[in-house]
Amino acid sequence: LHSTQFNSMRGPTLAEFIRASIEQILAEWDEFAKSCSPAADSLTPRELGDHAKQMLNWIADDLETSQTRSEQAEKSKGLADETTGESAASKHGAIRFNDQFTLSQVFAEFRALRASVIRLWSRGRSITDTSELLELIRFNEAIDQAVAESVQRFSAGLEESRDIFIAILGHDLRNPLSAIMTGAEYLKRTLPPRSDAEEVATSIHNSAVRMNLLIRDLLDVSRKRLGGDFPMSIGEMELDAVCRKVIDETSRGERGAPIRFETSGNSEGQWDRERMAQVVSNLVGNAIQHGASGTPITVTVQGNGEVLLIVHNWGEVIPPAALQEIFEPTKRLKSDREEERSRGSLGLGLYIVDLIVGAHGGHIDVTSTKELGTTFTVHLPRAQTARVPEGHVLSAG
Repeated sequence: LHSTQFNSMRGPTLAEFIRASIEQILAEWDEFAKSCSPAADSLTPRELGDHAKQMLNWIADDLETSQTRSEQAEKSKGLADETTGESAASKHGAIRFNDQFTLSQVFAEFRALRASVIRLWSRGRSITDTSELLELIRFNEAIDQAVAESVQRFSAGLEESRDIFIAILGHDLRNPLSAIMTGAEYLKRTLPPRSDAEEVATSIHNSAVRMNLLIRDLLDVSRKRLGGDFPMSIGEMELDAVCRKVIDETSRGERGAPIRFETSGNSEGQWDRERMAQVVSNLVGNAIQHGASGTPITVTVQGNGEVLLIVHNWGEVIPPAALQEIFEPTKRLKSDREEERSRGSLGLGLYIVDLIVGAHGGHIDVTSTKELGTTFTVHLPRAQTARVPEGHVLSAG
């Protein structure tokens, strides 16, 4: 299998055939690539061929390289040993993304390449020899590895493009949304209290505030994923004052949602005021979303050696397995409540809370039982010993 010596009785090995017939294989690759419309319509033959020649040469080299059983098993899963620099297959995925191919078209290219090589090599020969079958297996493994590398790079391009789009969209939405909030606030002040028009203005304002919070969370996530700053302006503040303000605003927006506030001890510390308000808002919003209708939500601040922010609600119990992943982005607890579905949560609230608390050097505990309800406990050190997540910047202000 690993010898490159030509055997006239057996015919060329698959590696020898690939090198000898590489131009014919590339011609068929180009013909198929042309069919990937509309992305391929404006590309030259050189652009269509892209890194195909390098990939074929790599495959031929791989066929002639011995491998252990464990290496074979890894490659069959699309997992190769680490190589120096970016592979030709990975570069191909990046270029195909930039050329606006679809992911299904990238898969189809490799499928056509696989079929083309096997068809041309097996023409006029009966593949029954064990060594030839092993060559086919090795060839398919190499193609699978190239697919994995190409798709991984293509998908990375998709994710980055999506994050940039979200960041731009969120930024551009803020100005018109601010105008809506300002206008609704003005109408609330000038319209007769408790009139139908005042009720409508209040509803518009509350909805705009909720949209603004969603946009804020989206921008924070986009900053993290794009490796941008996560600005924090640290200063002396009282956590209970922030809680009172957030609870007052939330209570006015969530009519009928009873929120109790309790405080004890000294709640002073060195934190970012706006970020702490974001933590309280997201935790209270989560409690409202998942709390049982008509039951109270309790927010407690306790100041001892450290400062604790405790948010408790009654409602559906969080399964133990889910407790391990509720702080991951887009993870949401499943619920049959129509109220939850109508709120339009993006599943980013707890993820943002975890980022902010971690950046302040704190941590969060969660407990959830039928007897005691669900409790989120935020532990905050008073002095600033912040741990800044990767890709974030913590700036004192």
